[in-house]
Amino acid sequence: MASEVFDDGDKLVVKLEAPGMDKEDFDIQVVENHLIVRGEKRFERERTEGSYRVSECAYGQFSRAIPLQQEVDVTKADANYKKGVLRIELPKVHKERRKIINVKVS
Repeated sequence: MASEVFDDGDKLVVKLEAPGMDKEDFDIQVVENHLIVRGEKRFERERTEGSYRVSECAYGQFSRAIPLQQEVDVTKADANYKKGVLRIELPKVHKERRKIINVKVS
């Protein structure tokens, strides 16, 4: 399964090619620092060409673990599936940087 991961400023975006599936076929989780995408492909097609009957099918489960280089907010994650491409957007968690505290010495 071909994939693409890129940083879009305030979020990480993951795109996976998964043609011939329904959006209900995916199980998407973030476990520690990995995005886990699981699913099951069930594809059947029959057609007649001349005097031949052609039957095609593909079945099987898949699992893909994609390492995340930054902490993400899973409560605001979004996924959509369109034209054979699963797109997952994971907003980054912005940790507060160090604060400088001015101390007056008397």
